[in-house]
Amino acid sequence: MSGFEAIILNPAVVAVAASAGVGFGAFWANPKRATNRAVLSGSLHVACWLASLQLAIRSPEGLLWLKVSCSIGAVLPLHILIIQQALTARLGENVWAWLRRNWPWVLVSAGLAIVPFTDVFIPAHSTPEYRLRGWGYYAYILVGTCLYGLLLLDGLKTVRRSSGVQRLELQLWLLGGCIIAVTVLGLMALTEATHNPLFIRLQPVMVLLFYAATAFAITTHRVFDARQIVLIGLEKSLLVAAVAAFAYVVDVLLKRIVPVPFDFVATTAIALWF
Repeated sequence: MSGFEAIILNPAVVAVAASAGVGFGAFWANPKRATNRAVLSGSLHVACWLASLQLAIRSPEGLLWLKVSCSIGAVLPLHILIIQQALTARLGENVWAWLRRNWPWVLVSAGLAIVPFTDVFIPAHSTPEYRLRGWGYYAYILVGTCLYGLLLLDGLKTVRRSSGVQRLELQLWLLGGCIIAVTVLGLMALTEATHNPLFIRLQPVMVLLFYAATAFAITTHRVFDARQIVLIGLEKSLLVAAVAAFAYVVDVLLKRIVPVPFDFVATTAIALWF
């Protein structure tokens, strides 16, 4: 496989294209609607996060890009809040009035975005051989999960009070987005707990599954069932998690009996069969 083909078939590159494509598709459908504009900006936000994550994995300056990707990802809960408020007509037009209502979210998001560039996140003396993580790294995951939890709880209440198209959009963009985001944070925690880069590489796959389901829902109006899409997303998330756990166990066992790089090839083959 050529270098160009490897780039094109990379899940992260496909996920970047999918997120941007779905965002522009939603915007093109109705550019004047606040929700469509919010979905476009949110999708571009996700595309930027994915691009920086890909650079973190492949670039020689991986640590810097990891911090950049975490900083970009820290603001995603605020962006999902904006999409929720656009869907429920709570966004408003006055920026200062919006800031007065949502200043705690803005403050926490700004703090989370700054944390990755401090030593409490990743100490300066951390190396690829001796990976160290400060308390800020774990606080980042915990606070991010809590923010998505608050969005989910508020979203569930809003969904119960909604009906029709608004209900479906809330289920897809808000609940589905939060579930995928929490899954990504969980994979980030698993990467640190196991020191296995496999989990971090699964993050773009999760985003790709979400946007693939979203594109399917948008383009097939007659079978548009956001609740089913969310359930499918959960099912696929569990499947990916099970395969990742199985691959990790197999990799640990094969490293003891099979030389490099055959252990990686064997692990990949067995995991795909599983």
